[in-house]
Amino acid sequence: MASSSAIEEVEVAGQEPGDGRDRGGIVLASNVRALRESLRQLLIGHGVPVVAEVDSGSAAVSAVVRHEPAAAVLALELAGKLGLYQAMRVITRIAPKVPVLLVVMARNAEAERLAAEAGAALALEVSCPPSVMVEAVRWLVCEGEGRSSA
Repeated sequence: MASSSAIEEVEVAGQEPGDGRDRGGIVLASNVRALRESLRQLLIGHGVPVVAEVDSGSAAVSAVVRHEPAAAVLALELAGKLGLYQAMRVITRIAPKVPVLLVVMARNAEAERLAAEAGAALALEVSCPPSVMVEAVRWLVCEGEGRSSA
């Protein structure tokens, strides 16, 4: 099995950085289609643009490189070679100015530890109130754009 650094190199090889035109939007990633669609509708309905919606860790990494979003939201599970935490590690390494929100089934000590190790800016439970999710993403977008949300 390849090391995570070998996987990272394979996943980003040949990717051309975007031109920053999508800097105000977010990349939304989850292989749970219903969750991805619900989050997209919630965020767009509150004025948060979604520049890419993907269902795998590899696609999340590629979308971050291509779009240079203000933030990335990785939810529950990601299919493919790069899972949720591996994709987050790659994103935080190759795009350190793109904050990542991790959406998990349940926040517990293990999830918190993995999120911290992977470099998540925030971690929320999927069952949190929609208003909390929207405000968390807005805060991340402001952080990703280098502005304070206050």
